[in-house]
Amino acid sequence: MVRMVNAKRVDFLLAPFQSSDDLSLMVESLIFTSILGIRIGLKGNRHFAISRHRPNSKKIHDGLNKDIGILRENGTRQKAYQQSGF
Repeated sequence: MVRMVNAKRVDFLLAPFQSSDDLSLMVESLIFTSILGIRIGLKGNRHFAISRHRPNSKKIHDGLNKDIGILRENGTRQKAYQQSGF
């Protein structure tokens, strides 16, 4: 995709915000910057896939839900999303 932008075959690409100060993305020595004032929100969820057929799957499922709840309650989850550009 970045090569298509560089070759001027397309005008832009969608990419996650980067943790750099200016949100720029560097790929193969090409630097891509965000368009000032333009943001696109994609609604969705994050999921962990856990097979019911694996040993301890119920224990893993319950542990993940418990720990994610703790991270949500103490603000760590929100902070991690913000620091990663979300």
